[in-house]
Amino acid sequence: MGAGFTQLGDDRQFALRGHCIWNTLQIGAYHQRSDNGSGSLCSHGGADCGSPDAARVTAVYRAGASEVAPGYGYGCADRWSHVRGSSARQWILGYNHHLGKRTRLYAADTRIDNGSGVAYGYNFKGGVGYGQDASSLSIGLRHAF
Repeated sequence: MGAGFTQLGDDRQFALRGHCIWNTLQIGAYHQRSDNGSGSLCSHGGADCGSPDAARVTAVYRAGASEVAPGYGYGCADRWSHVRGSSARQWILGYNHHLGKRTRLYAADTRIDNGSGVAYGYNFKGGVGYGQDASSLSIGLRHAF
């Protein structure tokens, strides 16, 4: 379990987090409430954008050398002032295959479903526009030195 609080001028956030392990299953989750009093984070740039919530839950199931890791997250920002359609959802599915104690193969697919008033995504090649969805696929080999 954990909790956090940050304040910078009129902007504040508070978060609760938890992580549990049951045999071969791990589950982690968080919930975060932000208050963007300065207006620096919402698209209209005015003061007091509102108090959006964000949450995520992920799991990892291990069977032998394999791990499957699904996850779901949402950003419920519909309470931004003057910003309709400002929520988003994210789905994640990952797979790890441990080749040894420090080496593993991995694959992960991530999809972000943006509302019409937000552009959560990636910042390479211009990122995504408002209301556009984003996805990524990663495959690789990881070794801890």
